[in-house]
Amino acid sequence: MDYSSENIKIVFYILLWVSFLLFYFKRHKGLSLGLALILLYTTQAIVALPLYNSPDAVSFQFFHKLNYWPFFYLFIMIVISMIPIIRLRENGTKYIEIPSHGVLTFLCIFFPFFSLISIIETIPRLQDGILIIMASNNDSIMNLYEESTSLRTSGMFANQFWGIVRFFINIGRSIGPLLFFSYLIKKNRNPMVLLLLSVSLLQTPFEGIANASRLQLFSQFFILFLLYCFFSPFIKSTDRKAFRKAALVVVSFFFAIFMIITIVRSQYSAGGTGVSSMFSIERYYAEGPLNFNAYCMDANGTREGHKVIPLLLRVIGEKTLTSEELIDKYSYMTIDNKVFSTYVGDFVLDFGPTVAFVIFVILFSFFDFLLNHRRRAVLNYGQIIIVALITRFCSGFYQYGFSNVGGNHAFITMLFLAFVFMLSKNTKNGKELVKRCK
Repeated sequence: MDYSSENIKIVFYILLWVSFLLFYFKRHKGLSLGLALILLYTTQAIVALPLYNSPDAVSFQFFHKLNYWPFFYLFIMIVISMIPIIRLRENGTKYIEIPSHGVLTFLCIFFPFFSLISIIETIPRLQDGILIIMASNNDSIMNLYEESTSLRTSGMFANQFWGIVRFFINIGRSIGPLLFFSYLIKKNRNPMVLLLLSVSLLQTPFEGIANASRLQLFSQFFILFLLYCFFSPFIKSTDRKAFRKAALVVVSFFFAIFMIITIVRSQYSAGGTGVSSMFSIERYYAEGPLNFNAYCMDANGTREGHKVIPLLLRVIGEKTLTSEELIDKYSYMTIDNKVFSTYVGDFVLDFGPTVAFVIFVILFSFFDFLLNHRRRAVLNYGQIIIVALITRFCSGFYQYGFSNVGGNHAFITMLFLAFVFMLSKNTKNGKELVKRCK
């Protein structure tokens, strides 16, 4: 293969993102959610270049021939999904609205309560996971990961009671970071409620330890960082400092565990022959655009929505497929759902490039209308929920964050809550307006 020719195509993709980053930064200087998202995909494009040329990638032929058009298509699709956030012009927002004390406190207790149930349910496996990971027992760590994958797809929560509990747990996982920052900027806070919110945010990272899953370890922290970029101007200076210090300690601990799992997983990669840990990290972060380019635009068929909208398929009578069943059913396709191809890749693999493009244009035009049709200095809480929803959507540099039935439930619930708060009138207690602090 002519690697110089393929490298030029990756450089083309890098230049698309660097040009867009410079254009955005020239118009909107300073920390913002839009800048953070653009930086995410710019750095991913840059890391894709050494990843493609890594000796491990060449030896095991992880990636194949590339083309210009898939990179351009991927860039356009990601930009389309960012437009509502980019046009929001966060620097022009002087106030954000949060619900009245009673409503916000109820939400900040109700959903974290279910997250605590999940943490309690995880504790036995969490203890085993910590002991195994701290001992760096390679075989046991891989067994943890494989067993957890089996449990997640075997229907261990299939009974009616656990079905209801898992419904609220999944929603709490998605809306938890938003509730945390909404309560953090509140004037009269209850320290116990804030503590409850903080502990509930550890639900997904704890599951990551119990399951030896890198994705679960870092995904919640990543969403927290992105939402922090949005809420930061409205957080008091003392609270910002406290949050950064606490985040540094907690993230450092989980990052150490992430590295242990990465080292073990790299030794078991490529059919057991092993790859370097650096390649494993690079691949985890930057393989999405390379896989998308090599496979997704012509994948020998589509998954007919089974990854992106399984809940809708269930409503019309289709069977919901587990991860393994999905792989078996569409084994004739050139790529399966165990491989990262970005959230755009999941839509293209489910619906094809043309239908996926139409979906993105309609969906994000709708979100842009909700956020930007009336430019004003105040964002209501319904609009803030839309911001959080788009943030989780666009953060999927690995895969679609609202996929599978649980993710579909979370997407629909957040959208429903957004409409409720957009349409609600001022109550007797009023809604709290939080002024920009800087």
